[in-house]
Amino acid sequence: RRGIRRHMGAHLLFLSSLVLLVSAFTASLSELISYFLIYRTPQYKHLKGEVERLQNKIDKIRDGMGSSSGSQLPRQRQIESLEQQLTEANKNMQLVKVKSFFAVGLCMFILLGLFNQLFEGIVVAKLPFVPLKLFRGIAHRNLSGDDWTDCSMTFIYFLASMVFRQNLQQYFGFAPPKPAFGQSPFDAPNR
Repeated sequence: RRGIRRHMGAHLLFLSSLVLLVSAFTASLSELISYFLIYRTPQYKHLKGEVERLQNKIDKIRDGMGSSSGSQLPRQRQIESLEQQLTEANKNMQLVKVKSFFAVGLCMFILLGLFNQLFEGIVVAKLPFVPLKLFRGIAHRNLSGDDWTDCSMTFIYFLASMVFRQNLQQYFGFAPPKPAFGQSPFDAPNR
């Protein structure tokens, strides 16, 4: 029995590693497509520079507000104006990215279909827990049986793709800029 378990464990490790490699490959491919369609264009570079310039101006004014004893109202209006310009620049930058989303989406759709066919009905991992009902469909996709701890390729692929893609974007400096305070729905409200 121990020999069978060890063999199954090695087999699952191999399949999981293969799915992680596929995920890393597709994440790299999608970032390569995005590089050629977005990041190297003069329009994107100009907009990114504009966003960084506006964010630096806002940060400088905010840093100066705490040390100055003068009227805060003109500076607050200047910050609001700059934040409005920053929002507009971020919106324009997102519009530039849209053309790449379609190309990357089509490529990922084709590759995911191919990999789903290759791994159809194959358990690639054994989860140490039963996933929430919300995630059971994707975690157990294309697998027969009612053992919810069996994990399909799709679940691992999506999780790994998110991690690899975000890390690639940060490594190459293509990560989206962090929003200014007050632009994110998770920021603390002003009082």
